[in-house]
Amino acid sequence: MIRRSSDLETRLEHLPLADAVAAIRDAALASAERAAPAIDRIPQPHRASAINLAHYLGLRALDVREVQKQLARRGLSSLGRCEAAVLPMLDAVLGNLVLLDAAAANRPCPPAPSAQRDGGTIAGLGDGQARLDARSAAALGPRPADRAVRVMVTMPTTAANDPVFSLQCVNAGMDLARVNAANDDAEVWSRMLGHVRAASDATGRAVSVMMDLPGPKLRVARVIDAKRKVVEKVRVRSGDAFLVLRHSTKRKAAPKGVIGVGVTLDGALRRIRPGDRVIFDDGKIEACVERVEATGAACVVTRAPDRGANLRQAKGVNLPDTAIDVPAVSDDDLAVLDGFGDRVDLVALSFARAPDDVDALLDALTLRGLGHLGVLLKVETREGFERLPELLLALLRWPVSAVMVARGDLAVECGFERLAEVQEQVMWLCEASHTPAIWATQVLEGLAKEGRPTRAEITDAAMGQRAECVMLNKGPHVVDAVRVLDDLLRRMAPHQRKKTPMLRALGVAQHTGGRR
Repeated sequence: MIRRSSDLETRLEHLPLADAVAAIRDAALASAERAAPAIDRIPQPHRASAINLAHYLGLRALDVREVQKQLARRGLSSLGRCEAAVLPMLDAVLGNLVLLDAAAANRPCPPAPSAQRDGGTIAGLGDGQARLDARSAAALGPRPADRAVRVMVTMPTTAANDPVFSLQCVNAGMDLARVNAANDDAEVWSRMLGHVRAASDATGRAVSVMMDLPGPKLRVARVIDAKRKVVEKVRVRSGDAFLVLRHSTKRKAAPKGVIGVGVTLDGALRRIRPGDRVIFDDGKIEACVERVEATGAACVVTRAPDRGANLRQAKGVNLPDTAIDVPAVSDDDLAVLDGFGDRVDLVALSFARAPDDVDALLDALTLRGLGHLGVLLKVETREGFERLPELLLALLRWPVSAVMVARGDLAVECGFERLAEVQEQVMWLCEASHTPAIWATQVLEGLAKEGRPTRAEITDAAMGQRAECVMLNKGPHVVDAVRVLDDLLRRMAPHQRKKTPMLRALGVAQHTGGRR
């Protein structure tokens, strides 16, 4: 949906400032016109959000850094926080420029241009934030006291047997509980849900429950050593060769003397090509496909620790360069919906890559009469990130929705060096579409697992203030992590809201006359 316009970018640098802002505004409007067929499919309550997203994409198709510098020099908004209300911000800036230019020339002020509004666009600067707040409450539950950001906790298996655990989490500040359907079984999930609901009732605090659908997670199904023996693991180093098998159950698919790796989704390899990357265990081992054979993809390890790494059964596999040909909504997902759809508040779609993936889940929910459920889209693949505007437009057709920034898989798929910019872009696009965002993966992990956070973890957790929710993963000290995160988010609330610094009085000495 983003169309680069190098000609316009070149002209922006040479236009008078007001004309440059007007040209940016025209580009935003043109972007919405191009997106009209997709926007028309979205129900009226969310159409304004879709239009604003299209305006934002039109703005961000341009490099406006020079315009920003000039606006800042004149004491005006540099458009750096316009996500939630793009057109009203452009109108306000343009109106102020017209006023300033007229005053400087001592002439009457002409009226600033305004867009035709049919009730489907954002009418004022505060409307976008109001829509985001309302959608956050609908998807994630009511806003907690003294902080705008909710806290989500992944339920460990022990939560099924220990009702006190859920009570401790709620008392420490948990607002949402995540039940991961990729682990455990229906009986365990049922007991978890019962304990969370009981803790909510006992404390009088509203606690929502999210069921994370397992989705088409690609994992190592089996490892076959050079002697054709099935083993739990093999140790590999840079330069080692192995074969990713098309048929994970066939032990003899790999020739003798060659390590074979079977994966859980045979269809994942249908479109694999030479040069594609194959990544194991959250990036610990990276390989490249050298050739594609009848039995599978012949790979060579291109990155591994100096001492090597174990390639193990059940570890995750990422194919960031391959179009994976498997359904986004699996039979296991449908079984979870059938068993728990009426017992949870929202469900999470894993590994979505295209709008059709979102449509598949929405159709399944509609067929089962589960239109009341919220839908959470997990952004965790490179294709899902690159097509996020399309995915958001598909998601806006559903009454209640949210997005999770799944930074673990995103780092593997897009590269660790790109994670910082990728996670920021996901957050910006979510805000532009007024979709609540969840900051996830390894938040306060050292504290949750080891009982002590690192300094970097504290800073990372504070960045969660820019989202509508922060998710904690499992660990023996997760209750302490909830308590620390709750305190941290409360402390940050007066200082930061989304991207906007809040200029509360500084808690430092005010005298500047030197030593006393």
